Amino acid sequence: MKNASISEVSTVQSEDYAELATFLASFPAETRSKERWLGRFRIWWDINPAFAGAPSRGWILRQQEKIVGFLGTIPMKIQLGGKETICFGGTTWRVLPDHRGMSMFLKRRQMQDQKDHLHVTTTPRPEVAKMLELLRYQRIDRGGGTNEQSVVVLNFEKFLRMKFDGRFAGAQIAWGFALILQCFQSLFQCFTLGKSRRADVREISKADRAFDELWERTRSRYLNTNIRTSEMLNWYCFSAKEPAKTLLGYYEGDTLFGYMMLSSSGERAMQIMECVDLWIDPARDEVSTLRALVGKAVKYARRNSFDRLVFPHFNGQTAASYRKLHLLRRPAWGRREYMTGSSGFLENITVENSYFVTAQGDYGL
Repeated sequence: MKNASISEVSTVQSEDYAELATFLASFPAETRSKERWLGRFRIWWDINPAFAGAPSRGWILRQQEKIVGFLGTIPMKIQLGGKETICFGGTTWRVLPDHRGMSMFLKRRQMQDQKDHLHVTTTPRPEVAKMLELLRYQRIDRGGGTNEQSVVVLNFEKFLRMKFDGRFAGAQIAWGFALILQCFQSLFQCFTLGKSRRADVREISKADRAFDELWERTRSRYLNTNIRTSEMLNWYCFSAKEPAKTLLGYYEGDTLFGYMMLSSSGERAMQIMECVDLWIDPARDEVSTLRALVGKAVKYARRNSFDRLVFPHFNGQTAASYRKLHLLRRPAWGRREYMTGSSGFLENITVENSYFVTAQGDYGL
């Protein structure tokens, strides 16, 4: 007879969804509802184009037949060494406080089951990041210039109020300087972004064949990067309502030469929109294409009442292109981004032959 007190790790099946969603919704300090978690499962697995044939959705830790822990995984299509394959993004490592000693059972199971794949973790809590480093996960290295990000401030008064931490005197200063700074930035942007006003940059409601053609023309630029077919872009950009995402495309005639994907963030004191993916055909002038996309992004963000636009420098090339736009530069947000896999994978992933963006792992999903 099986001992009911023994902890067991099993893979997540579709019939586990309801019980698992209840467990996660009731987890200490959790704010998402059961319905929200069920919606995330649908996006992560049921409608994910990369899920077919994936070995697992994740792992459940049970004790006395009750869920006490969970570690999720999201399959993603990626190009490694120039060939399309599947990698996995880690997500939602949750173990009840009384069972934390069993956490590594979940992690070891994940590492064993996915030992032949690249595994990426981009949103770990600080204590989890330390554990990943002990497990010899490597930091994702993006190269020179990526320790900064370019920024467009759309609400200087709120921005300055935050800097003065809400003090009354600070609020008066913020009010006085906000108009001056806004006028200066607007005038400056006329010279830096105004050259793009004739460009055909469109807001895209659904990626189509033009995106597939762009990907086929340009996929050889980097050996290691996300698969950017219309199927994968539509899944990532439009399947989830939160966080809301926007896709902008740069066209010449009917040909797409670049796109920018933006994601909203309401988790900070300011309403922020950040670029999570950028892909430009090097056959066209990259700075001109980027200028046009940034100009459209500024108009979109202002129209939708965002306070700030953030453009991460994904690699040295994008850092150099953003510098030519002369936008405000700030230190990049301190992200905790890690990857692991077989030595064959990691040895062939270098700064020069790889292009990783913010839309890695479970970020934005």
